[in-house]
Amino acid sequence: MDKVILSSETAKADFIKYYPQYKEKACVLRFAPVLDFDSPKQVNLVEEKYGITGKYFFLPNQYWKHKNHKVVLEALRILKEEGKFVRVVSTGNTHDYRAPGHFAAIEAFVKEHELSDRYLILGMIPYADVQALAEGSLGYINPSFFEGWSTTVEEAKYRGKPILLSDLKVHREQAPSKGVFFNPKDPEDLAKKMWDMLQQPALDEDVEVLKRRNETALQKFVQDYVEIVLSS
Repeated sequence: MDKVILSSETAKADFIKYYPQYKEKACVLRFAPVLDFDSPKQVNLVEEKYGITGKYFFLPNQYWKHKNHKVVLEALRILKEEGKFVRVVSTGNTHDYRAPGHFAAIEAFVKEHELSDRYLILGMIPYADVQALAEGSLGYINPSFFEGWSTTVEEAKYRGKPILLSDLKVHREQAPSKGVFFNPKDPEDLAKKMWDMLQQPALDEDVEVLKRRNETALQKFVQDYVEIVLSS
């Protein structure tokens, strides 16, 4: 029997809701990220390359409207008004073909509220640099309104990093051990949790342990895929 592969139980539930006649074909295959544990050794060089100093959160999401960057900007505006300095470094494609004016609106908000020293937009950069910035950050942010199985969350899990993430069913399913959930429609909630996380000491995990954990997850991904193929 042919199979339809979904990235999460949450995605599977959505699929069955809209295509109940294909319920028996649905199966779940959760992917694991392929992480580079060598690029992070270049953290200082990469941060210098982009003019980044001090602590920062990392937001590596495409600038698509549903990714909800706006709540992060609103949170930074609130923190600024409270006299609290927090920086966010963002990467990702700045074009959303479904909402062509979206990125321009983001830039306008940053300019209007004078957040350019707190919100750094790098756009598309080499993946090795993305990995290094992730390692150098104090934690990730994923404010998205919708995900199938978030790469950002998986990278945070297997890199041993804290992550502030929107309270979605799929994010709960991913269950990052260092995850802090927030209401994606409430910038005050996010602002408070960003500030709280900034005050916490960094608790780095052993790199070799992280490597083995990532390798185990990748092996399981391959095994699960093979089982799906053989059962078709």
